[in-house]
Amino acid sequence: MFPSKEKKQDGHRFIPMAIEHGASFIFTEEDCSELSKAYPAVRFIPVESTIDALQALGGYARSLYSGLVIGVTGCCGKNHHQSHDCKGSFYGEVCF
Repeated sequence: MFPSKEKKQDGHRFIPMAIEHGASFIFTEEDCSELSKAYPAVRFIPVESTIDALQALGGYARSLYSGLVIGVTGCCGKNHHQSHDCKGSFYGEVCF
């Protein structure tokens, strides 16, 4: 889990819920020593910025893969059936 701090919301307050739903690694900007005692099986990894840590981990993971990468961006329509069918058709020709 990579909880982020936003103007109106702090994702760190959802850490216990994330753990209850199976999170076992928590990258955190806050002191989680009390949570660490309550959840000894969970690994809390202190970082200065969870966003920077997520970007670094993503960059590292991406560096391990040399294949074609296609990015589908935007917030509208990616979960809609028509766009799903279109993506499936495209990916089938390119990737499979």
